Amino acid sequence: VLEGSGPWNLRVPTGEVLLDLRTEDGARHSFSILVGTQEFRAEPGSVVLRYLAPGPQRLFVSAEGHQTAIVDVEVSEERRVEAKVVLPRRS
Repeated sequence: VLEGSGPWNLRVPTGEVLLDLRTEDGARHSFSILVGTQEFRAEPGSVVLRYLAPGPQRLFVSAEGHQTAIVDVEVSEERRVEAKVVLPRRS
């Protein structure tokens, strides 16, 4: 909600996270990535999450039949953050 007289200067967040997503057993399941209230879907391999707010972010990464990973990253406006995620099979 914008209040008061403008003009306003609105900016889309520029933070990016490059995730390398794998499962320990090489299964080809798609991944679900939850960042705050946003959900992303991705196939195994590299995926870039864009337009994230700078600062600490907690990502929840899951795939069917595998344990969920919690990935804490510090999103930066100046550079792309990288993280490798390997999910072990659920026992």
